[in-house]
Amino acid sequence: MHIELRHKSLLAAGMVAALLCAVPAPVMAAPREEPFKAVATISACGGQTLTIAARIAPASSEAARAVRRARLRLRFEAAPLFGRSRKKREIDLGRTSRARRSERFSNLRAQSYSGVVRYRWVRGSRTVESGLVRTRRARAGGRRGKAFCSLTVGRKQADTTPPVITPIPADYGWKRGPLTVNFFVFDDFSGVALVVSRLDGGPFVRGRSTRVEGEGAHQLQYVARDAAGNQTQPATVTLRVDQNPPTTPTVTAPAGATGDSTPDIQWNTSSDSASGVGGYVVLVRDSNGAIVWSQDVPASAPTALTVGQALPPGSYTAEVVAYDAASPAPFTSTGASPFTVG
Repeated sequence: MHIELRHKSLLAAGMVAALLCAVPAPVMAAPREEPFKAVATISACGGQTLTIAARIAPASSEAARAVRRARLRLRFEAAPLFGRSRKKREIDLGRTSRARRSERFSNLRAQSYSGVVRYRWVRGSRTVESGLVRTRRARAGGRRGKAFCSLTVGRKQADTTPPVITPIPADYGWKRGPLTVNFFVFDDFSGVALVVSRLDGGPFVRGRSTRVEGEGAHQLQYVARDAAGNQTQPATVTLRVDQNPPTTPTVTAPAGATGDSTPDIQWNTSSDSASGVGGYVVLVRDSNGAIVWSQDVPASAPTALTVGQALPPGSYTAEVVAYDAASPAPFTSTGASPFTVG
């Protein structure tokens, strides 16, 4: 009984297997063949230019018949990684089913590019076939090309901005003369081509520096132009120059011998015709010329000052140094009076 059942099971399994083998396997669809063989490649790349080469032909006699007596038109594009594509005008190659063509793009910005070629056959006003192909590593136009082009130089940006120019110094404060004025000039595109200036309405002179002489206020006018022809508007700065020291302060005391070890030092007021007197330095030197005491005195303070420390008996010189307000280094004048402490 068990043997018979087992035999029937094996028989059923064999029949199922035979039926499965008899069912045909699904047939894979063959890949669809493109009706046209279109290849595009970047055949030249450098500076600010690239060239796209393309060749297009029917893949079969059936495709050739489909475009018979139709006009072939091509349009080339340089597609940047960022920004809009540069597109050429559509080219009409006439009644033909195949073509080889190259187009050069120039004046491109520095960036990475690929190429696109759009093609279509037109009969009358109707497009009968069309397609596009992107650039790849291939041979077209007689040489092997590549899919992408990286322009590291590219087209320079148009310069429409004039240079920046600033005189140094440019403030209204009094400056020690003769004064040399230097012009800081900068242009980040085409570069600085010309710098001119004139003093007090005189003739313009070239150069990035000029010399101002003569005590008093001066009007300095200056202009800069870059290599692209952009020019700054004339600008003017007032510069005040001090070229003379203050008048010498006359020291009136102490004079001769004194028994006072902390004498009063007195002097006459100085004057300055330009920047004015900035102040005084009052000091005492010993017989060896060494400074044993000193103090700064504002110009507005009284012109008398008591020595702030006791002087041992000996020979000394009282000095008063007047200085003006010229920058960065004032002019000075010195008055002196010898005295002794007994």
